[in-house]
Amino acid sequence: YLKSRGITSAVAKNWQIGYAPGSPQLLRQWAGENRFSQALLLESGILTENERGAYPRFRDRLMFPIRNDNGEVIAFSGRLLQADAKAAKYLNSPETPIFSKSKVLFGFDKSRRAISKAGQVIVCEGQIDVIMVFEAGLENVVASQGTAFTEHHGRLLKRHADEVVLCFDSDNAGLKAAERTFQILAPTGLNIKMVALPQGEDPDSLIRKEGADAFANRIAGAVEFLDYQMDHAMANPAMEQMGERVRFAEKVAANIRLLESPMARETAMQRVALRLGLADASIRRQVGAGTQPKEKPSAPGAVGDRPGRNLLGSQDKTALLLCRMALNKPEVLKWLRTVDRPDLLSGLPGTELLGLVWQGRFDPMDATSMSSFLATLDRNTESALTQVLAGAEPKGGLEDAQQALASLELLRMQTQIQQLQTQLKTHGLPADRAMEMQRKVISLQKEYLDRIRPEPDSG
Repeated sequence: YLKSRGITSAVAKNWQIGYAPGSPQLLRQWAGENRFSQALLLESGILTENERGAYPRFRDRLMFPIRNDNGEVIAFSGRLLQADAKAAKYLNSPETPIFSKSKVLFGFDKSRRAISKAGQVIVCEGQIDVIMVFEAGLENVVASQGTAFTEHHGRLLKRHADEVVLCFDSDNAGLKAAERTFQILAPTGLNIKMVALPQGEDPDSLIRKEGADAFANRIAGAVEFLDYQMDHAMANPAMEQMGERVRFAEKVAANIRLLESPMARETAMQRVALRLGLADASIRRQVGAGTQPKEKPSAPGAVGDRPGRNLLGSQDKTALLLCRMALNKPEVLKWLRTVDRPDLLSGLPGTELLGLVWQGRFDPMDATSMSSFLATLDRNTESALTQVLAGAEPKGGLEDAQQALASLELLRMQTQIQQLQTQLKTHGLPADRAMEMQRKVISLQKEYLDRIRPEPDSG
């Protein structure tokens, strides 16, 4: 197995790679010859037990010793050699009085000096990757020990380096693991970068295929993690839609917020805004860091001109649904803008956002067009519309949108009837005016009943 992975006998000896046989008798014989008690072997995790008694934890596995910072062996990690076995591929020692996996990094005892000298640490996902990268001449390399990175790991690395280069798989699982690592390490002030590995490759396979120099060039070409995250996301065709970009911006903003340095946050916000085609001020508000831009003045009575107004929460549900559909479905927006009914939303509360989308001259599928339109709005309105964009895409199509508009028209008629009936109760209303309003109420009620009355069954 070692030969197939390009590990020579000299390398195996250097890293003290061994083998745990499948037979428990050999372990018992070794323990007896070295006078190790069963209690001690259980406490160290070399043995485990069930109702039938104690037995070896590691059987028929390639064994990697785990050392503390001083190079002393404190635990083991065993790699299964039988490809068709049902057991876990990797098995680690349990937590013991001398071993806590949240505090140990594989290879750190060997790489500490190189990390301090380079001011950089390469982080891989597995032991063999660490060994191959180290033996290729890049000795500033470690891996976490079968668990996600912890704050202790971050503080340990920060004492020796300023930069971390993540060498994780390029699939979705690898990106998620890299993001979790970023979220732990970024608050320490470490600069986090990511290496773009070809699909299906890892450091071990790349070094064997391309050689040490080519892999070193990949490390030198590592990009900022947030840029890598954006590159990965922008490869998705769905990111052409503004709503997807806004949703992704919220995710990235949470990561930017973790950066310790104000300068790092500032430059990251600018890069994200430029890459996603969003207003810089919008990204800045999502992050909640730096100086807030000065509020643009708006005319008295304009939508959202009152500080702190919860504009989104005040919207009519049907109007908000139609607004979401128009922003996410080009055919709905195209139809809506052909409906020449400027009076329909007049006096109907909770339709401000729908009115903006209906009467606007922007394309929500075009990031530049949408960003330019958002920049013309006051802060409250921009925030509300951005939240609408970031919401999940509503179900339904053009027919559902037409039904929603019809419902709004019925709501407008109900509102008009209620307003007229309230005015009719006003004392001192001239008789002719009252008569005119009464006729209007009757007309609206008849029209309303005609609209909601079910069609007669033609059968």
